[in-house]
Amino acid sequence: MRLTNNLILDVILTVLYAFLVMIAFNLANIYYLRKVSMNKWYMLATSIVLFGAALALLAYYPNSLWHLIPLTFSLFAFLWFFDLRRKLKIKKTTKQIVMKPKAKPNRAKLASKPDVTENNKKK
Repeated sequence: MRLTNNLILDVILTVLYAFLVMIAFNLANIYYLRKVSMNKWYMLATSIVLFGAALALLAYYPNSLWHLIPLTFSLFAFLWFFDLRRKLKIKKTTKQIVMKPKAKPNRAKLASKPDVTENNKKK
């Protein structure tokens, strides 16, 4: 992104822009995006399309900053894609532990035999 004629200032502004986009994405993720379920491949396709739109705007209007709007949304969609991908990996690796009672084999044997205590009482 060439915003000024100074290369160092351009690098600082680009890093600041990326930092602000990451902060905005994290805030949106905390309050909104975690609650929304979305297909991860739709987010990847959205990010690619918006990135292409940002490049097209940059090609047609090289001296304006209009390309930053689709670029910002493209970065949001790309970060959301990675977040959704990470969530799916976490869900797949964790298995729920179910407590089942242990089978007692002697119980079945005793049920088929006559009750020993009743025989002792009769004697």
